[in-house]
Amino acid sequence: MKTRYYHLPRLTGVDALRLDEREVPAPRPREVLVRMRAWSLNYRDLMIASDAYGRVLKPDVVPLSDGAGEVVDAGSEVTRWREGDRVAGIFMPGWLSGPPAARKTAGALGGPADGVLAEYVLFDEEALVAAPAHLNFAETATLPCAAVTAWHAVAVTGGLAPGQSVLTLGSGGVSLFALQFAALGGARVLATSSDDAKLERLRSLGATDGVNYARTPDWGRLVAEATGGGVDHVVEVGGAGTLPQSLEAVRVGGRISLIGVLARGGGADPSSVLLKGVTLQGMFVGSREMFEQMNRAIEHHRLRPVVDRAFPFAEAPAAYWYFAGRGTSGRWSSRTSDDERRLTGRLLTLPKGEGRRCPRQPGRRAERDAPRPASDERKGTDPHERRRSPGRAEGLLQRRRGRIRPALRGARSPAGIADCRR
Repeated sequence: MKTRYYHLPRLTGVDALRLDEREVPAPRPREVLVRMRAWSLNYRDLMIASDAYGRVLKPDVVPLSDGAGEVVDAGSEVTRWREGDRVAGIFMPGWLSGPPAARKTAGALGGPADGVLAEYVLFDEEALVAAPAHLNFAETATLPCAAVTAWHAVAVTGGLAPGQSVLTLGSGGVSLFALQFAALGGARVLATSSDDAKLERLRSLGATDGVNYARTPDWGRLVAEATGGGVDHVVEVGGAGTLPQSLEAVRVGGRISLIGVLARGGGADPSSVLLKGVTLQGMFVGSREMFEQMNRAIEHHRLRPVVDRAFPFAEAPAAYWYFAGRGTSGRWSSRTSDDERRLTGRLLTLPKGEGRRCPRQPGRRAERDAPRPASDERKGTDPHERRRSPGRAEGLLQRRRGRIRPALRGARSPAGIADCRR
């Protein structure tokens, strides 16, 4: 039987993405065949398509690391899964548990190894996790990269505890999940954005304080003053462009989890690290063990990522263009036949519940001719949005009155290609 898949014959941008057919693969003794039902886009997927990822990739690579589906066949020696199980692949199939090592992290899905943007995908039986019982395929597809990265940073290495203070940057996928997880753990969460409306949405997800960095270029100093000396932990997704301010915002002896490279800049002064005794640690997603631990927490707290946009599977390039053009906070997911499979994306700024309708997305020309986004979409340096230069006006720390809400109902996750049938 023929099935469809996407691949990148050349790494020259989204236009190089090709949809082709191939035979449905047969599983070997310890492999599982998964019918993919939803996929999710991350910023790294744009980098890979444009040959900006900085790693050697498999020739003609199948893109995307994130997806969810159901088991339809299994090899003769498979014991972990059976037909009908709802599953998601892990980002690095070789990293099952323990600390990272070169041999464990060498084969990340979607680059350098083949990814999951196909109707049927083979996985080693050890490279899958069970989907949280209360999540649909679209919601599950948003978890493998951004959610696991945030969990690794906040809960595994960050020593999350009630009363801890955590700073998240922007409204991107990792930042949103980090906010949600930190709030669930009873932390005080401070968040940044260039848009007051987005800060209100971040508060609704559990942030207790918000800083508009477009009005406050020296937001690190403001955060340090507001917390009496700095936050315990910064989830740093901007890179060189935001690290100096993150170093200003963190307390003496605090921690900065280095995750993103979105904002360009001149770099940080090493003396800030030395004088403050700050721990800097790079985060590269996480292991299967972390994924399973995170899923148990998600189930226990009934946390629900929300997907706000949808694209048919055959229009995956349009999903890429939309994701790149809006600089959104998230990822994408999809399904098998044209009437079932939808690639969806999540935007923090869209009305609640918008993603459940899975509207048909106009073609690239319609996107190009659409009205330009508001000023916040064009300027500033929000890490998971379009790169911008910060505004010059003074900013104020905006504090939400009242207690933090530990149970985050309807919590938002990053953008995704989503399953809209459920």
